[in-house]
Amino acid sequence: MSSLKVGVFVDCNNLYRNGGFRMEYDVLRHYAGRDGNDPVIMNAYVNHDNKRSRSDMEYKKKSDAFYNALREIDFKVILRETRWYTDDSGHSVSKNNTDMQIAVDMLTYADRLDRMLLVSGDPDFIPLVHVLRNKGVRIEVLAFDNVSYDLRNTADSFTSGYLIPNLLKVSTNEPEWGDENSRVRGTCYFYDKNKGFGYLRYLEFMSNLTWCHTPRYFGDSVPYATAFFHGSKLPESIVQHLPSKDHVFEFKLVLSDKNRLNDSNDGIPWSADNIKLVTSI
Repeated sequence: MSSLKVGVFVDCNNLYRNGGFRMEYDVLRHYAGRDGNDPVIMNAYVNHDNKRSRSDMEYKKKSDAFYNALREIDFKVILRETRWYTDDSGHSVSKNNTDMQIAVDMLTYADRLDRMLLVSGDPDFIPLVHVLRNKGVRIEVLAFDNVSYDLRNTADSFTSGYLIPNLLKVSTNEPEWGDENSRVRGTCYFYDKNKGFGYLRYLEFMSNLTWCHTPRYFGDSVPYATAFFHGSKLPESIVQHLPSKDHVFEFKLVLSDKNRLNDSNDGIPWSADNIKLVTSI
């Protein structure tokens, strides 16, 4: 355990539109402090439609319940009123006006934090990330879909939210993530096109060693596990791009055939079944 000061800044509206609508914020908090450093700043930025809240009681009820749930786990909810504009076609459109507030707050806290977790895939944050890194702050980015490629490469690290255990639940009826017959999400790090098989890697548990993918130096402390799969489980249009860290798959963990443990699956006890592509980052 170290004594790093960690801050979490969540662009909720970006998440709503890009796969993170049902993200579990308590799991996000756990992930941000995975090395034993509980976040000292946790801000969730939300556009709130005041006009709609006055006329739509269901909207108000759900919004208030969401804000209260965040506050119960110590997130500070920062509301920005939704602004409506009329475009050239005469249609009313809303504008996300939380970006500026996020940027101001992150710059304000830059001298007091060692690490910031920005939960957004918005490319508008690229200049901000450059400035913060030049100030000596480590910037981590987490997002789900439609993530800016340049934002990923500008940050010190990027993690797909789909890959964090239980951050976005697969199903409430499935066994726990990592157990037999559970569904997990991972990426393909090896594929033999000639033999038609490969390996999917998934995060098994929270750890400060998320950067370490092999047990060469850290043994069982490495938080990743592997599942064997046949290329026939996927469409050829996807297989031709493997291996790839940019394709996130969801799959069911089943025990490998014991008679074939020393065959092509290289002794790996898990096999991946019912594989589906979740997103291409």
